[in-house]
Amino acid sequence: MAACDLSFFCAPLPAPRIGVSACLMGQRVRYDGTDKQQPALFERIAPHAELIALCPEATLGIPRPPIHLLETRHGLRAIEVDNPTHDVTDHLHAFNNNQRAVLNTLCGVILKARSPSCGIGNAPVAGAAGTQRSGLFAGFIAREYPWIPMMDESALHDPHQAAWFVSNARLVCDAQLAISRQLFKEFLAHHTRTWETPRQPFCDLAQLRAYVIQQQQAASV
Repeated sequence: MAACDLSFFCAPLPAPRIGVSACLMGQRVRYDGTDKQQPALFERIAPHAELIALCPEATLGIPRPPIHLLETRHGLRAIEVDNPTHDVTDHLHAFNNNQRAVLNTLCGVILKARSPSCGIGNAPVAGAAGTQRSGLFAGFIAREYPWIPMMDESALHDPHQAAWFVSNARLVCDAQLAISRQLFKEFLAHHTRTWETPRQPFCDLAQLRAYVIQQQQAASV
């Protein structure tokens, strides 16, 4: 069997594109017109990545009435806190689907904790004390793009966790470039040792490997 040419992975590669909740970048997009800027984001992530601002709820207007999650017989819904008859779930679902073109290019996401759209498993559910779920946007990403590393701003304050995240985002970037150039075998061979520890902070590498193999099979049809 011919040896794989791994020279592609030795060349300088573009910075990974990281989707970030816009409020964490200092944009005043929260319901009350404020931000949640994180200096650690610019210190530990920005030097190694291209940051792409995302905010599902900004499409509802700024400022706007606050919303929260509610578990109903129709599933998890996003409802105005002070007006339970105003359900914005479908609007946020539409945002999610409209972002597919952007999400297809991302190598990781950093989202606002406890947000009804962006919380990663930690968004409170109204009327259910202690119950937490992923926000509508975070849940969509986890379902549709399970190979994308995800973390919230709390991990930015730990330099080791931030470094892990950047490393995994770099790996996804490598995968995207390999797929675009149909270097499937080369990518899988180059990262052989990586697959020995598929569960890592913020990223399920088994999902990434499966995605690359899926793209390889689709290209061979």
